Amino acid sequence: MKMCLGLLTLLVCGQFSAAQELLYSFPNEKFDGKVLPQRINFVRFSDDSVFLAAWGNYKITLIETKTGKVLWSKPNPKPWNDGCFSPDNKHLALTEKFDAFGVFETNNGRQLRVIEVEGLWQAKYFGQYLAVTSCEHKEVMVLDSLNEFKEIFKVKDNRFYSPELSGLNVKDGKVNGLVIGGGIFTIDQGSLKCTEKFDQKIWAYNHKTDRLLISDGDLWTGGNNWQVKTITKKEKLGTFSFKVGFDSFWCFSPDGQLIALGGTTVETRIYQATSGKMVFSIPPEKDRKVTALAISADGKLAIGSTSGVKIYAIKK
Repeated sequence: MKMCLGLLTLLVCGQFSAAQELLYSFPNEKFDGKVLPQRINFVRFSDDSVFLAAWGNYKITLIETKTGKVLWSKPNPKPWNDGCFSPDNKHLALTEKFDAFGVFETNNGRQLRVIEVEGLWQAKYFGQYLAVTSCEHKEVMVLDSLNEFKEIFKVKDNRFYSPELSGLNVKDGKVNGLVIGGGIFTIDQGSLKCTEKFDQKIWAYNHKTDRLLISDGDLWTGGNNWQVKTITKKEKLGTFSFKVGFDSFWCFSPDGQLIALGGTTVETRIYQATSGKMVFSIPPEKDRKVTALAISADGKLAIGSTSGVKIYAIKK
C-alpha cells in the first residue's frame, strides 16, 4: 500500500491541486500471483467515520480511515452487490448477488450469520432496521437487527419497478412508508398507497434531511439536469447540470449537505445540496474508471474504481 499525505501528494504525485488532497491510496493487490482488474463495486463509511468498507469482485476490505490501516481483508467466492454498517458500527451487512446477505463483525470480519433471500438486490440499515429488497419478486422485507433480525414487515408490489430502496419510515417497530424506485409509498392498515410519483428518477434520498436527488436521466444514459428537493415541505433546493453518462455513481453526505457525482469516463464532482454550487472536483485518470463513491461525516471522499480505492480530504 502506498500512501501520499498533504503536501507530499502535491510534490510527488503532481496531479492534485490544493483543493484535492489525497490522503490514502489502496491499489489492487495480487491474487494467485497476478494483479487482477478488480472492480470496486461499493465503498461505505461507518456513521462515525472511523471505518471504510470497500468490496469488489474478489475481496472485501475494511480500512481504518484515521491511519489508513487495513484492519482485515478477505476474498469472497461470490461478488458482493451492496452493503452497509449498522447504526452502532459494530456490524457490516453485505449482500451476495441474488442469493443471500451476510452479517459480519466490523472489528475482525467474523461472519455472524447468513440469511438467504431469493433474487436479493439490496440491503440497507435505517436505524436498527435492516431493509432488504428482491428485484426478482419486487419485494421489500424489513428486519429488526436488535431482535435476532426478526422480520417485522414484508410487502410485494408490481409498482416497485425499480428495486432501489432510498428511504424507510419506521416508528415504534411499525413500517409506515417507503421511498423506492420513482415513488413515495405509505402503508395504512396493511394497504400500500403511492402518495407521489416522479417522472424523474430518484437517485438518492437522505432521510435525516428529507432530501431527494432527482434527475431527467436513468441508469443507462446517466443524468444531465439535477435537482434537490424535500418530500414533506415540497421545497426545491439546489439545481445543476452535469452529464455523467453511462455507468454513473452518486451519494449524499450523511448530513445531506453535499452530493457526490461521477462516472466511469467523467470527473468526480461534489455539489452543495442547497445551492447547487460545485465545491470540489477530481479529474478522471488514465486507466481508472470510477465505480463507487462515498462521503464521510468528517469530510472525506472515497472513490472506488477499477484500479483500487482512494480517500481524499474534501476542501470546500
